[in-house]
This record gives sequence, structure tokens and C-alpha cells, in this order.
Amino acid sequence: MTELDIYLAKHYLNDNQLARASSMSIEKIDTLIRDRLIPTPAYVVTDNGELRSHVFGAMAAPGAQPGRYFHPSQLVWIAQALQAIASDSSAHLKDRFTSRFAAALATLNLSTWRLRDSFYDDGTPIPGGLQARTDSAWSFFLNGTFALCVANPVSEAHIAYKEVLQEKLTQLSENGS
Repeated sequence: MTELDIYLAKHYLNDNQLARASSMSIEKIDTLIRDRLIPTPAYVVTDNGELRSHVFGAMAAPGAQPGRYFHPSQLVWIAQALQAIASDSSAHLKDRFTSRFAAALATLNLSTWRLRDSFYDDGTPIPGGLQARTDSAWSFFLNGTFALCVANPVSEAHIAYKEVLQEKLTQLSENGS
């Protein structure tokens, strides 16, 4: 077992574990992914010994166990997708995500860090700026980015908090310099 295998086993669910935990077949989970209702795997280890993620790209992972690896928070997003499908509102999942993300950003703009591209000084949204942020967040959500860089990505508010803190740190540290 490689160090990567140990890390993935500790922090992520493989296909079989996710299927068992969600009481769904992996084929049904794949359908939710294809329909853009839940995120893709955070990591994929190929049969050729390559680790892939949207964030880090591809890198060598010799000896690592091939498979797809999902953050445990995927269970929350699967439940929300299934609930949306049951209530015939799956087409509105993006709207719900971006609306909740925008609401979290509005709070963080007032309490944590000014988001000058998304909110005027009085706190009202700048439509184009806020839309760009929420659309970007949805895209990153679906490609599994937040399953790598947010400790507990179980809600839009958790994700927004991490994003704003990262932006604040980047600005205050002049991008780490």
C-alpha cells in the first residue's frame, strides 16, 4: 500500500464505498455526474499509475490502487440531487447552489472580507461580478475542486467561507510573497 493509497483511504470514498454508503449503484451515481447534478470524483488513479484531479492535473502515482475517489461530502450532494429529482426540480440545482453561495458571499462580504467585484460599498450585489463568482463556483463544484481544497464541503456556506478566506489571505500576503 502506497502513501497515496493510505491518504485516499483515510480521506475519501472509492466507488464501492460511495455506492454502499449512498445505497445506490455506481451506475446511478455516474448518471448523476453525467447529468451535472453532483461533482465528479476528486481524484482518479488510472490503471497506468497516474493520479488525476482537476486541480492538480496528472502526476505519476506508481503502485497506487486504481480507482475513483470521492470526498465523503458527496453523500450530502447525492441526497440533495435525489431529493431534487423526486420533487421534479433537478433543473434548479444550479440555481439553488448559486443562490445559497451568493447569500453566503453577501454575509462574508460584510463580516470577513470586502468582495469589491461582487458587492457595492452598501452591500448590494453587483450583478455581473456576483454572477461571475457564482457561475465559477458551480463549475468548480461540479469538477470536484472543492472536494480537494475545502475541509468539509457539505454546504455552499462552507465552500464560500473557504473561498473568501483564501482570497483574503492571497491579498494580505500579496499572493504569498
